[in-house]
Amino acid sequence: MQHDYVAASEDERQDRIEHTIECIHCAAEAGIPAINVYTGPRFWVKGNPQLHWDIPEGRAWDIVIDAYGRMLPVAEKHGVTLLIEACFGMVCRDFY
Repeated sequence: MQHDYVAASEDERQDRIEHTIECIHCAAEAGIPAINVYTGPRFWVKGNPQLHWDIPEGRAWDIVIDAYGRMLPVAEKHGVTLLIEACFGMVCRDFY
């Protein structure tokens, strides 16, 4: 998947959440037990905010928690694990 949910546009964020939910359904139907996701923001994607410069980390976490609050119940219902990939520049960026 590798979607992130901290986007400059609310419409883009909603599209990413809805697409992830669709992919959760598809993964479950195909017997795929897990999908890879980011938290965001992917600052290298044009139009996405850069953490600390364009968006405070606390606000970014609020956005991520809201997105996962919508996606996790669907994933749990269908037995699909969301694997968060820690990545530099994102709210979830550390390996500890």
